[in-house]
Amino acid sequence: MSITCQRCGTQNPEGLANCSSCGAALPRGGGIPLLAVLCCLMLLGFTAALIFPLFTRYRGSRKAVCQSNLKQLALATLLYAEDSNDRLPLAVTYPYHMAYIRRDTVLRCPEDKGAPPSYSLVPERLGAVLEEVKEPERTLLLYEGRQGLVELRHDGGAHAAFVDAHVKWIGPPTEQPAAEGAKVPLSTFEEWARSATEPEPGAPGGG
Repeated sequence: MSITCQRCGTQNPEGLANCSSCGAALPRGGGIPLLAVLCCLMLLGFTAALIFPLFTRYRGSRKAVCQSNLKQLALATLLYAEDSNDRLPLAVTYPYHMAYIRRDTVLRCPEDKGAPPSYSLVPERLGAVLEEVKEPERTLLLYEGRQGLVELRHDGGAHAAFVDAHVKWIGPPTEQPAAEGAKVPLSTFEEWARSATEPEPGAPGGG
């Protein structure tokens, strides 16, 4: 294979750095032109700019589905209590709710790799009378996880449903970040939830 000198047109054997006739520098065989490299980088950057928002939106939609699931299960749990003399279920998981929801797909979080259900009733709420629950807006009712372990499936945190039926994303304190998919004891998660729902000074109940 020979390399053509761009100055004089002489055919030079491969491996020479300079033309044997005029001494001009020869192009290196197999090299990629700088313009082609720049074009590839620009194309990659453009593609990433298109894909990243879609990926973020996709993750956000899965998070929203999980939040909606918990909201429906919280309402189903409270409807059960209303039909049971204001007493919450005696089972940590389901099917106590089945008469109060339309589809059992709400039992599964889109980010959960295990078998449904993806959510559990807080054991301390088993059989509790709603009227006796203090601070229902700060007391956990349902959590993401199983057997007393909360699974942090969403941005290093997890959703929780409270006794007043509102649903909130709960994450660790900023000084204690958690890895995506990690599991924490329910007691630890309840501390995070209490901190996240602490009334602000000056607000009703905030001192």
